[in-house]
Amino acid sequence: MHHCFYVLGKRCIFVEAKIVKGIMIIFTRLRIMIRIVFISIAILLLSFCIVSCNKKIKEKVDTVSFKTVMVKEEHHLNDNVKNPVLSIELTYQYPTAYSDDSILKKIRKIMLADFLPNVADTTEQPEIAMRTYIKGKIKIYESSEDIIKDEDMQDSDAQPEVAWKDNTNLLIRCNLSGLLSYTVESNQYSGGAHGGATFRNSIIDLKTGDKLGEEDLFTEASLPLINDIILQKLELQNKVETPEELEQIGYFDVSQIGQYKNIYLTSDGLVYTYNQYEIAAYAVGTIEVKLTFKDLEGFIFPGSPLEKIIR
Repeated sequence: MHHCFYVLGKRCIFVEAKIVKGIMIIFTRLRIMIRIVFISIAILLLSFCIVSCNKKIKEKVDTVSFKTVMVKEEHHLNDNVKNPVLSIELTYQYPTAYSDDSILKKIRKIMLADFLPNVADTTEQPEIAMRTYIKGKIKIYESSEDIIKDEDMQDSDAQPEVAWKDNTNLLIRCNLSGLLSYTVESNQYSGGAHGGATFRNSIIDLKTGDKLGEEDLFTEASLPLINDIILQKLELQNKVETPEELEQIGYFDVSQIGQYKNIYLTSDGLVYTYNQYEIAAYAVGTIEVKLTFKDLEGFIFPGSPLEKIIR
């Protein structure tokens, strides 16, 4: 009897030991699974951080940061408030940051020279260049013989007129995928029947800091074909069907259209700008023709800087 209890007790102890061992195995496996889950989550979070950081670095490399610099001045002839006014407003976008300092310095020099061609060589500081430009403009204004002075004005109570005007503005057109494009818009009036507006466009490859032209973007053989597309778009914009009809509404010899290479870049194409009197009469105004990247398919050579933005 005692022997039976002894055997039964040993069996119970053996069963309990197996249960305990099984439970320990289960807990061990659970710990391993939990550890695997935590490691997997950590890897996913790390991967997300790496992707995010790479994206931020890419954005930093591909774009330039700017700040707006504006200078306004109104100058009365001979400093007499009764005399006509020279009104000047200059608005510039100054490059403040880029991932490559040597490229940034190059961009600053190019952009300031485009904005104020006659004074950019004297300084790299836009505020100083703008003040120097204004002083030169005032000197020319003061020496003009076409301005009506106070002694010539019949009504002493009349408000002085704006005799000359100079509004020059730099517009950022595109700043992505390692490409920068901008326009210097200049509205000038210095007497006469009417003033005039000019638009000077530029594209810069941020990888090199160099300006880009048609020859850097397209195959040489494609340039005549691009001119044909521009002509077709001009006809469409003006609701005519032939070059002769364009000439009837104020355009000049449109066969010469290819000599003007004034282009700026957008996120989805290129815009060709034609200033007043270049391809048409003053009354026609400034002309713009946009070619989308779809229009330009087959014309962009492999390795062209445009491939970066098209992708």
